[in-house]
Amino acid sequence: MTARATATARAIAPDRPARPAPSLRPVPSARASRTAPGTLFSRLRARLSPVGIAAGIVIACLLAVVVGNMQLAAGQLRLSQLQAQVVALQSSEAAQQVTAAALVSPAAIAKDVKGKGLVQPSEILHIPPASLERRLPAPTFSYAPCCTLTPGR
Repeated sequence: MTARATATARAIAPDRPARPAPSLRPVPSARASRTAPGTLFSRLRARLSPVGIAAGIVIACLLAVVVGNMQLAAGQLRLSQLQAQVVALQSSEAAQQVTAAALVSPAAIAKDVKGKGLVQPSEILHIPPASLERRLPAPTFSYAPCCTLTPGR
């Protein structure tokens, strides 16, 4: 303050005593008083900047993407192994079906029957085909012996 400003101020308020100028040193914040100086948190807080925090977030996101890709690749490998097992089991089942079909073929059954002393029937009764275009009537059941119902006997 200049001398003139001081004289003007005293003329306006002559009965007030002059106060000393306030101190211009920084006042510690309440947050800073909670942590002891020199602790790990206070040192980290002093070093961290918004750019550092953003870089940390980007690195963490990239690491998460890498871990996710690794999990995806492991799942795909397991899936391909399971598909190979399915193909092997399907080919095994097909081979077993071929073997079963060969065992129940007419030639195999005839060979097996001749080996046991059985003979071919003297008469074969053919059943006429039914047309699928019209609906068949409901069947009738009887307790009569088989031979009375069979035509031609």
